[in-house]
Amino acid sequence: MDVKLPKCLQSQRVVVVDVETTGFKKEDRITEVGLIWIEAGKLIMDLTKLCNPECELEQEIVDLTGITQEQVDAAEPFSVISDFLIDVMGYPSTVVAYNGSFDFRFLRKEVEWCGKELSISDSIIDPLPWVRNEDRGKKCSLTEAAKRRGVNVAGAHRALVDCYMTVGVMNTLKMPDTLMEALEFQHSLGSGLSKQRRRRN
Repeated sequence: MDVKLPKCLQSQRVVVVDVETTGFKKEDRITEVGLIWIEAGKLIMDLTKLCNPECELEQEIVDLTGITQEQVDAAEPFSVISDFLIDVMGYPSTVVAYNGSFDFRFLRKEVEWCGKELSISDSIIDPLPWVRNEDRGKKCSLTEAAKRRGVNVAGAHRALVDCYMTVGVMNTLKMPDTLMEALEFQHSLGSGLSKQRRRRN
């Protein structure tokens, strides 16, 4: 299956990732991981995995994501997929995540709790600063950015759906033709990866 991507990513190994969590505080846990793995424009796999955070979910999070206490209680722990994530998100992948600082903060913490280390590829595309540059003065959450661009938002706030929304938004952005140029331009915008931000889509 072909996956439409900006020209700068069409020849790359691309991994799009998104997580849902029990909240926005540093002690919160991952409840779901979504991932799309693309090689040279071809879908290799997409994945959605519920994770047991071993804690009670706040009703606000249940209402936002639709993920219930019963679902996470029946799920396996994050450790079950940790090795796969470490492998697929490392070199030579180009990792794509909307407001990636949020996702990477929780992913790194969960991996550390497994006694491992997450070494993410240096090639990271975060569509958020691109959206902020194009949509100045407007709300730039993933859902709001997607709505403005005519991207389907049905099922938003679930990890895999948000991955596909991220791809949809990214395809509307005015990105350079090469990955190096895209990374350099993103750096000039301020990628958002150096600052941790709370996120609600």
